Amino acid sequence: MRRRLPAHWALGLALALGPAAAQAIVCSVDSVVPVSFGAYDPFDPSPTDGTGSITYTCSGAVAEDSISLAISAGQSGTYSPRALTAGATGLPYTACLDASRTSPWGDGTQGTSTYTASGTGLNGTHVITVYGRIAAGANPVPGSYSDTLTVTLTY
Repeated sequence: MRRRLPAHWALGLALALGPAAAQAIVCSVDSVVPVSFGAYDPFDPSPTDGTGSITYTCSGAVAEDSISLAISAGQSGTYSPRALTAGATGLPYTACLDASRTSPWGDGTQGTSTYTASGTGLNGTHVITVYGRIAAGANPVPGSYSDTLTVTLTY
């Protein structure tokens, strides 16, 4: 049986989800550490990178089991780029699966991929890094920017 567990993830605010209902395999999103970009400098010729993480725990997994983690498009409704917002103003960013920030993390649509794991190593607690990037050269108005994403754990 597959279960989908949503957890809300905000860049700047996190909400974790408790354990799933009892069954042969039980997984839960334990915590989310938001991606933090710090202060963005529009005159810096380099992109502004940040990382966050998603911690999940599974028990009762066997070799043929697998899990996947998907992340929603956020408030912008698009994956690449997503948009951090301050009121009506947006600042484009990406959330990726890889440290080189070339594989957009999403739900498998619009050119995105999901995090997947399978096999006997599913039991226990796992911490997955989320790699964020704001491209150089954006010219946002001063403000505090954020986005809210939903993390979905499927097993």
